[in-house]
Formats: sequence, structure tokens, C-alpha cells
Amino acid sequence: MDQKSAPLTKEEVMQLVDLVEAHPVLFSKATNASNNQLKEATWLKITKTFNSMVASNPRKPEQLRLKWERSSSYDRDATFSSIAFSIPSMAKPEIDRILGTAVNNHPRNFEL
Repeated sequence: MDQKSAPLTKEEVMQLVDLVEAHPVLFSKATNASNNQLKEATWLKITKTFNSMVASNPRKPEQLRLKWERSSSYDRDATFSSIAFSIPSMAKPEIDRILGTAVNNHPRNFEL
């Protein structure tokens, strides 16, 4: 049985946010095969970069992607309230800025 990895530190979450922001392909809503492959390759690249930047446990692409998905949906659904607690408060404005979320959860119109 695999051991559970330690949670990401605040600094690691901020590094992940910065890495994701640098890859706009991840925000594309397209779900065709070529775009899905590009997203998968991008997560591999992000993981390699992330693991070279942190001194803690190396992470898998699935772990980082899940952390990002949970972090970026922290205010979209009340069922994620426990997840919202685990997101560093300093990361929330960055995530909102990247996703184009306005105050009071009113989405901004933006193009990717």
C-alpha cells in the first residue's frame, strides 16, 4: 500500500500556482484528443519543473493536477469547504487572478 504524501507547503502551492499560470493550454475547454495529449504533456513538464524546485517528496503529475483542480474550485462549491481550508490564503488571490474570478464569485469575461 502506498504511503500518503505529506501535504504541499504554502510555498509549494504558490510555486504550483505560478507554474500553472505559465501554461495557458491548461485553461482550454477543448477536449479533443490532441488538446488532451498537450495538457497531459504540460502536466508532465510542470511536474518535472516542480520536483526540481522543491526539496520535499517528489510529486506525481496526478497529485499536482488534483491539487490544482481542488485549489481552483475552492469557492465554486460549498462541498469543497474543507479543501478551501487547506489552501493557503496567500494563494487564493493568485488563483482568482489566474482564473479571472471577480469579487463575489462573478466571473470575468476573458479569452485564453
